[in-house]
Amino acid sequence: MSVNYRLGALGCLDLSSLSTSDITIDGNLYLRDLVLALQWVRDNIAQFGGDPDNVTIFGESAGAHITATLLAVPAAKGLFARAISESPAAGMVRPRELAVEFAARFADLLGARPRDAASALIRATPAQLVQTQHRLIEQGMQKRLGAFPIGPTFGDDCLPVDPVEAMRSGQSHQVPLIVGTNAEEGRLFTRFLKMLPTNKAMIDELLADAEPATRERITAAYPDYPKPSACIQLGGDFAFNAAAWQIAEAHGAHAPTYLYRYDYARGPCAGPDSVPRTPPNCSRSSTSTGPRSVRCLPLPPTGDMRCGSATT
Repeated sequence: MSVNYRLGALGCLDLSSLSTSDITIDGNLYLRDLVLALQWVRDNIAQFGGDPDNVTIFGESAGAHITATLLAVPAAKGLFARAISESPAAGMVRPRELAVEFAARFADLLGARPRDAASALIRATPAQLVQTQHRLIEQGMQKRLGAFPIGPTFGDDCLPVDPVEAMRSGQSHQVPLIVGTNAEEGRLFTRFLKMLPTNKAMIDELLADAEPATRERITAAYPDYPKPSACIQLGGDFAFNAAAWQIAEAHGAHAPTYLYRYDYARGPCAGPDSVPRTPPNCSRSSTSTGPRSVRCLPLPPTGDMRCGSATT
């Protein structure tokens, strides 16, 4: 089954700092919606022949990020037995102080004074909210504020700790997890959603504050850089692969975790030259006549992270 939840500024942007004595605005509303949906499944799925103790949650892209985030939501404990996170996006979680800044910017872009922001949100039309949200996203990308503004905020009762930190410390729900990405994740964002650093100018901007040695080490990992194909690969790694590897490593230290890479053959044979990049803690084997395979080594000290690649 699929679940509806509140989207956009009123669902995924933490505006709780704009609350007044008369108007209370909660944060992480879309996560709270999803917890309520999972509670409904627990209470009712048996009536449809389902098993409330055998629930798997999964999502792709933003949905994958939500799936990973729910692993760290205390109220979601016991509501699912497994999780699948397909291409989770990086940079969508922010601390409370950054959420406060985003909320203030949103109110300003909406044309509201700080003391009137809560009532302005109630009066705003859907079109005004969407337009203001788009302007906030564009502004945030231009100023490299440090995070995509639409997404979860940690530091409240719903999400007390950054999800990856919760995984690392063993505070997350320790259920089996499948997490992974597709080949060339960044390519889509060169045509339709130009939000990722997939060309040299954008990558230079991304790495502007990094030490020269760090910039050199990152770009050196892509032998053809700054050719377009290398830039696209770097952008995809930055937004998706790095997030998947980070989640797998953190969660895999405490619970069964499976890291995958969905790839495709570039010709009749998939030889060693076409084998994709290997995630950390993984070894690779390939033949010139068969599909590629990737095997992840267990993470110390108790990790159980396994990995495979599918080839079509």
